Amino acid sequence: MKKSVLLLLSLVFIAVTGQAQKAVMTFDTLQYDFGKVYAGDSAVHVFTFRNTGNIDLKIDEVKTTCYCTASKWPHEAIKPGATGEIIVAFDTHDKEGVFAKGINIYSNAGETNLIIFAEVLPKPGAPAPEPVDHSGHQH
Repeated sequence: MKKSVLLLLSLVFIAVTGQAQKAVMTFDTLQYDFGKVYAGDSAVHVFTFRNTGNIDLKIDEVKTTCYCTASKWPHEAIKPGATGEIIVAFDTHDKEGVFAKGINIYSNAGETNLIIFAEVLPKPGAPAPEPVDHSGHQH
């Protein structure tokens, strides 16, 4: 009987302590569409995440797919169960057209990829761009 109880307690101990120690970055959403915005307007979105793992989450680096997307993120560790924010600002100055830009997050939870979308329209009242001929010279 004692051996059975000890064996059972040993198996329970192994099952409980055998859980992998890891951070898990869980976002509310992995993408955001700004919709139609005018050139020069502010386009900022806050991506919220939670550490659903069982150890501290540490973000090592956040990279964007172009110079026109800036981001801010927590540099301190995010405790299990705590939340954090990745702030993304898309620079619409001198832009026109449809854009999809990526934000790559590198942490001890692995790599997470976010994406933003926007259609940038010319500012109302802004002069229309001059036509360009095939040689690349403006008229």
